[in-house]
Amino acid sequence: GTRCRIVGRITMDQSLVDVSRLAGVASGDEAVLFGSQGAKVLAVEEVARWCDTIPWEILTRVTERAPRIYLGGHAA
Repeated sequence: GTRCRIVGRITMDQSLVDVSRLAGVASGDEAVLFGSQGAKVLAVEEVARWCDTIPWEILTRVTERAPRIYLGGHAA
């Protein structure tokens, strides 16, 4: 539920996020690229605005290497 700064540039399908100011962060902890975590929301539309593009482009650029976890609803 805490926004953290992206460090550097996106490379291929990888990025670095600075979590050093967060206490107790460990490997395997949940990281939300867009969506919700508790009451906090980072909409794909907001990410698209930052990138000066449309939400569809953001969604289609997430490669198959990123695992998908569907919570509720129907998996596509």
